[in-house]
Amino acid sequence: MAGWNDLPVELFVKILEDLEHTRQWSRLARTSRGIYNFVNPLLYHRFADNAYTRAARAGNDLTLHRALSYNAPLDGGRILCIAAESGHANIVSALLAINTDIESRNANTFTPLELAVVGGHAAVARVLLNAGANTSPRRKEYTTVQNYDGTLLPYAARENNIDVVAALLESGRVNVNEADTILDSTALNEALSHNVNAPMAEMLLRAGADPNTLFQFQQSALGFVISDTDAQVNEDQRVALVKMLLSHGADINRPASNPPLRDAIQSRHPIGYLSPFQTLLDQANLNVNYAGIEDDTGLTDAIRYNKWMMARVLLEKRADLDVNKGNPMVEAIRKGRVPLAREIIATGRLNALAYRAALEQAISQRGVSGNLMVNYLLRALVCSGLLGGGEVKRELGALLELAEKVGNKVARGYVQDWIEKSETGSGLDESGGNKLWSGSF
Repeated sequence: MAGWNDLPVELFVKILEDLEHTRQWSRLARTSRGIYNFVNPLLYHRFADNAYTRAARAGNDLTLHRALSYNAPLDGGRILCIAAESGHANIVSALLAINTDIESRNANTFTPLELAVVGGHAAVARVLLNAGANTSPRRKEYTTVQNYDGTLLPYAARENNIDVVAALLESGRVNVNEADTILDSTALNEALSHNVNAPMAEMLLRAGADPNTLFQFQQSALGFVISDTDAQVNEDQRVALVKMLLSHGADINRPASNPPLRDAIQSRHPIGYLSPFQTLLDQANLNVNYAGIEDDTGLTDAIRYNKWMMARVLLEKRADLDVNKGNPMVEAIRKGRVPLAREIIATGRLNALAYRAALEQAISQRGVSGNLMVNYLLRALVCSGLLGGGEVKRELGALLELAEKVGNKVARGYVQDWIEKSETGSGLDESGGNKLWSGSF
């Protein structure tokens, strides 16, 4: 009985051409080994694009190599992009082995390396990088992928994909300090932001990332890790990050206009992150007096932002703290922080101008805390030895006028009392007043 095998080849091919779906071809091929051997190559030729696409998406080596062995027509660039986007390094390697253009682009103009990086496929990225893929595939521009402008390393870091970051760094063909144009952010910025990835940050620093790179708003990496309240890290981890950055050369006072100490104090955290703050204070080269900021120091910031513990630690640990610059006493009195004001006085480093400004604030402010400070400040100023006899008289006279002007009767009484004491020497030490009276008031 005649069968499929007995049909003339021309008629058999004509029947195959009339079949519309691969499923019909497959059913026919399975009717006998002879038909299979005849139909299969034709099947791959007829549906070549379908076969290659499925192989690329599924990572199916067998389908790919069979199609290639049958010389099925191949749009190599398109299939390479699909394989890279799907994360199949085996298919990518096989296509590169037959000289497929490594810089092919898909319909959205992405290269295979871009697709691998965006997809988070480190193994594919390594294959492409080892084969010489271009690591600067486009001008910096907005693309259809959110927050991707063609800078591969910052994007991989932003996506928290340490394996892709490692692959890019290992290639030696990316600029570790390159910033994107969308967020003006380097890979190190991204590694330290939000979902902080300390191992990635360390990897980038070892590869030459600049530890003094600036974040948005002129904030240093040190300042960021010590103050960012969105970062999901505890205080010990913050300390470790600070030490890591310092060990790689982070400048503890940069930028001068917004140093890390200021970031630490101005953090939105209610009391600030004290452990990393103290780690900064332990660095001998830390400038607690803000060389690049005219009227502020760490102390004035701590008082202004209600970081009382930080203010006390500064006074306790840093003898180089300027207690006059920016008039921190005035700010402490304004906020009613009498104990802190007394600690500032106790440093013995206030100058006459600072005393005068503090007294003017306390007299003008009135109220219980202000008047208590008037008495204490008068005692401290008169007994400090900063003013000669005539200067004391003139200073107290000016303060008396101020008390009368603002109608502060309590302060007026205190000033009059000290005018009398300064004239008679009552309450002063034998030398005329070189020692701060240490009693209570």
